[in-house]
Amino acid sequence: MVKPQKAIKRTEEYFAKYATKLSSQQMAERIISSQVYRNIKAAYPVFRHSTNRFFADKFQKARQISQKISQISDILMVGLTGSVAVGKPKPDDDIDFFIITRKDTLWLTRLKVYWLLRKENIRKKGQKEEPDQLCFNLWLDESGLKLPKSKQNLRNAMDAIMLITLIDQNHTYKKFLLKNNWIKKYLATGYAQKTR
Repeated sequence: MVKPQKAIKRTEEYFAKYATKLSSQQMAERIISSQVYRNIKAAYPVFRHSTNRFFADKFQKARQISQKISQISDILMVGLTGSVAVGKPKPDDDIDFFIITRKDTLWLTRLKVYWLLRKENIRKKGQKEEPDQLCFNLWLDESGLKLPKSKQNLRNAMDAIMLITLIDQNHTYKKFLLKNNWIKKYLATGYAQKTR
């Protein structure tokens, strides 16, 4: 097996752009490589990071929003992405969501979500990011779970692996991952862990 040092260095450099240092557990999930590594902890020292003080509040707000929209029966999955899913949000960061709906209900469900959350601060296209603003980045329906080739990149692979599921009916998150096996090209270890 190829030693993971090069992949560890590449992953550290990637997360340095976001001023984030990973624990050995996080490295094991997020290591950038098409190779599956079974024991990253032996190669990567444990970094004991302090809990981000903005994470708890933003995560709590995300949970409240997901509970509010869970009454819409056509929502199969609500995932938390972005800086909150990474665990290192800044105070000015928004809260990013990824939603999967039942087949042929995407547009109607989207309207219902926006209507239910009409009193919340939802980020509109082209609008500047505001603290704790709700940003619905990605919408899919269950009949079209595979991301198009133009979106099959490291950033989206990382979002898919780091995603925190807030609602997950019928193993929709796993179905999404299985349809997007191109993720292995970037994050084979994390992909193997999440689809096991």
